[in-house]
Amino acid sequence: MAKLRYAHIINEDQMYKRLADLSLGIEDLDTSKLMPRLTQLVDPDHLPLLAESRSLIDEDGYGLATDDPARRRLIKQAIKLHRKKGTPYAIKLFLKTLDMGEVRLHEGGRHKQHDAVIKYRDGFHLRGSANKWAHFQIEFLTEPVQKSKLDEIVWGVRSYAPARCILSGLKQAVGALRHNKRITRNGQHYRGQIWLT
Repeated sequence: MAKLRYAHIINEDQMYKRLADLSLGIEDLDTSKLMPRLTQLVDPDHLPLLAESRSLIDEDGYGLATDDPARRRLIKQAIKLHRKKGTPYAIKLFLKTLDMGEVRLHEGGRHKQHDAVIKYRDGFHLRGSANKWAHFQIEFLTEPVQKSKLDEIVWGVRSYAPARCILSGLKQAVGALRHNKRITRNGQHYRGQIWLT
């Protein structure tokens, strides 16, 4: 690199001149290690540090990411997740980022009508109760959920849900166990719905 001509104020003070000279060797550095924004380039050993810098450790579902690509996706979406935190969109984005597939949120228990859209006979939807307005349920539409991940899913969803809301149930539409004498109970999956409150 050619010798730079510094401004007069930098040339006057030796401390400023030394500080400016530090930038001369920047081309010799391996800059990929200095770019934490590019999550695809970060070494897998450093992903927990990057997740911690984005406030994803512990309560925000980083433990649900089972492999490096899922961790990288979650780190990449961290700013958007924190920006949308407290909205139904954040819950859907969080679960989609972790490969939980498409989900449907059933919010509130007030003003539910018997209009053939809501089927009360399935035992999952809340009836029109005035004191259940803040309750919501999550229905997994495309991916089955393992029983071992339920606690972590609930913990992660509660961190992105609105503070006034209460997660009261989970239901899966695909992969739910049926009483058909073909599947043995081994404790990995649940029958289709689980109530939390």
